[in-house]
Amino acid sequence: MKTLLTLLVLLFSSSLIGQDIKIEDLPTRNVDNNLNDLTGINIFCKKEILNKNKINIILIGFAFEDESFVRYDYYKGSEKSSDNATKPIRYDNYKTSLMEIYISGININFTINRRNLNIESDDEMLNFKGENCVVSKEHFIDLFKKAIQEELNKNIL
Repeated sequence: MKTLLTLLVLLFSSSLIGQDIKIEDLPTRNVDNNLNDLTGINIFCKKEILNKNKINIILIGFAFEDESFVRYDYYKGSEKSSDNATKPIRYDNYKTSLMEIYISGININFTINRRNLNIESDDEMLNFKGENCVVSKEHFIDLFKKAIQEELNKNIL
């Protein structure tokens, strides 16, 4: 039952933000696999926050390059131009446990819950509820571009 519920959540969530993902396309995890190896997995999160009567879009993405290396970046709509949101600028190692992924950056740390994709960080603006995140085969930079274009399309001018 949990598997069916997870499948439904992933299918409906991914169609809102990224490409449709089939469960058989995702790498399988079992006791024989290395828990640290998240190679090929991308996590993308998007939320809007109201800050001083202004709506800001916040994006974050993680691309797990091999069993210990992650590429990630975030976009705070008020701090960067959309042109700067298309290049991952942070590269760090990650570690995992059965329930969490830990990313220790130079200036920021992240903890990602493996069950619900909740993300906690040193920067409160970069905390995300899992309902705002998807696991995707598409690289998060491509998802950044799509999300920013969607926001630009909402503008009148």
